[in-house]
Amino acid sequence: MTYDLTGQKFSHLTVLEETKTPDDRKGWKCKCDCGNTVIVRTNHLTSGHYISCGCTKRVETEEKKRKKHTYEDLREKNANMEKVIKDMYAEVEYWKAKADKKEIPERRYP
Repeated sequence: MTYDLTGQKFSHLTVLEETKTPDDRKGWKCKCDCGNTVIVRTNHLTSGHYISCGCTKRVETEEKKRKKHTYEDLREKNANMEKVIKDMYAEVEYWKAKADKKEIPERRYP
């Protein structure tokens, strides 16, 4: 069974023509939205394994590099963790008191 994918669009890739891959398999020459051309195997196109020439991966990597953790981010995470720990201790005290059948302290939730 042969497929003619010419003209079809798979995410950022538009199929231009049928060709051979470097390992001599059936492939497709595709043009990415960014303007680059790339040769992709049929099953990689149809399965969604390839969605671009690699430009989307580069953009994601650059965004991650720009988003460095700042001191304020770490302080906020630390404050949130302290709150979680305090809530856990309050819950433990509640169940200890209940187990000892003492007066049950008031449960305080945020």
